[in-house]
Amino acid sequence: MTTSAKTEAKLKAVDAFAPFADALEAIPNLEVPELARDVAKRMTGFGEKFATDGREAVEKATATIENTAVSSIREFGRISRAVQTALYQDAEALLAGLRNLSAAASPTDVLHIQSDYLRGRASVAAERVKAIADYVGRAASKLEASAS
Repeated sequence: MTTSAKTEAKLKAVDAFAPFADALEAIPNLEVPELARDVAKRMTGFGEKFATDGREAVEKATATIENTAVSSIREFGRISRAVQTALYQDAEALLAGLRNLSAAASPTDVLHIQSDYLRGRASVAAERVKAIADYVGRAASKLEASAS
């Protein structure tokens, strides 16, 4: 291929893309129809509302999670204190029972002290079971109320 043929081929290639070049040059002067601008404004409004609503929903979910976590930790502390109190009361009752047993003068006194101790511990155990059942019932009611 000669130099003039190569030059002529390049000019034809440039001429082939001339319509695209003209179209690209016309883009800055292109007028956007009113309808397209209106649609763009509406879509922007919808996007802003969606972002605002989404942020509010996320904030609400975060607050709910935070409140639930704080409530759970508070409840765990309450349960822990109740268990500690029960253990202390059990140790106190055991020591009092041993003190009474050491003061017993006869086998009959030992049997009375032992039966009183066992009766008292059974009564305390029954009260604790009732308290646990009440607690579970209240927790279930709260859970049901929060689910509604």
